[in-house]
Amino acid sequence: QAILSSNLELDLEAIWANEIGKHRCPISPLLTVVSQICLSDIWKQWGYKPDVVIGHSIGELTAAFQAGFYSLEDILMLTYQIGQAAASLNGLMLHGSVSSHEIDRIPVNRSSMNFIDGEKKHVTLSGYSEEMEVFRAENPGFTKMRIPHPWHHPDYAAHIEKIKFSEPNIGNGTKFVSGVTADFESRLEPDHWRKWLVKPVDFISSMQSIEKEFK
Repeated sequence: QAILSSNLELDLEAIWANEIGKHRCPISPLLTVVSQICLSDIWKQWGYKPDVVIGHSIGELTAAFQAGFYSLEDILMLTYQIGQAAASLNGLMLHGSVSSHEIDRIPVNRSSMNFIDGEKKHVTLSGYSEEMEVFRAENPGFTKMRIPHPWHHPDYAAHIEKIKFSEPNIGNGTKFVSGVTADFESRLEPDHWRKWLVKPVDFISSMQSIEKEFK
């Protein structure tokens, strides 16, 4: 509350009451990260310390904080700035499943691959409203999500200059898996969040990296 009030003149309880469940930027990512950090703090109070951290999409910001790459103030400011950039595009996101041989034939932007279900992969798609509605009409198995922004869309490249990236810290030794590289990273490259904003998140490969590490 103190950080948000002094840096952004935001009242946490007020924005929570006004914005929770609306999934709109720039506030939604901030509420998500605040919630995740608070949950992590509860787990730590119960005596749990993570061996490895990973986050899907916005969750990667929380994972980066837990890995010690950012202070609490820096991660909240970075999250809010990313939310401001994300607010620059309006669109739709759809979720559904496709077979492995169909996935590269999808004619719209793929924002993430979430998990494998037998012979199918669960995917999240992002794009502008008109093209996404056309795709949804042709693929009724896909569900429209409540998010009003096309996260991880390549067109965010034109809005990345709105973000002032702070230099990441070395980290606290907690293993961190990046959704950008789908691999363990001991430090974050200067263009990490730029790539994160415009590239799909391959969460399947990220989880497979963890599985391989801890077998």
